[in-house]
Amino acid sequence: QNHHAIYIQALLYDHGYGVKRDLDMAFLLMREAAAKGNAKATYEIGHRFLIGKGIEKNYENAFQWLEVAASSPHYEPDDMYDLGEMYEQGLGVQTDLILASEWYDKAARKGHVKAKEKRLHE
Repeated sequence: QNHHAIYIQALLYDHGYGVKRDLDMAFLLMREAAAKGNAKATYEIGHRFLIGKGIEKNYENAFQWLEVAASSPHYEPDDMYDLGEMYEQGLGVQTDLILASEWYDKAARKGHVKAKEKRLHE
């Protein structure tokens, strides 16, 4: 299967569309899709570690996955926004409002609405 099909399958399990909802299976499929290069799946893994959706929160893992996703040529602006939040709130990283602002600015330039509202100005 290609990574797009695996990602779609993960979403089906995530939401319970046509299958019994199973966050564990969704997570496993997201990891498989991410390993095959799916940027949305890479973001989803990082975001799930950040918020604890279907898995235990782990800020170190969240940061690693989100950094990979944000540096991908197929990035999602949500990656950049989540990294901004991690730096702003000191989640698994030392609080750094300059880096938080840089990530919010990057996400805002890519059209992320919440990032436009959260831009930090000195």
